[in-house]
Amino acid sequence: MERKVQHKVSGKLLEETQYYHRLVAVVLVSSEFPVPLGIRFQRHAKLGSGAFRLL
Repeated sequence: MERKVQHKVSGKLLEETQYYHRLVAVVLVSSEFPVPLGIRFQRHAKLGSGAFRLL
């Protein structure tokens, strides 16, 4: 995913593209060591639905 960000540098307004990833993880933490049960990357249009698919 990406987003456009504007900020000032030396009085000039610059626009940059930031790239990032979203992921959802399900981890069992009741034992001495956390056990990962699943991990999924979230698609661009699927905001908020990745955790439900892992359950």
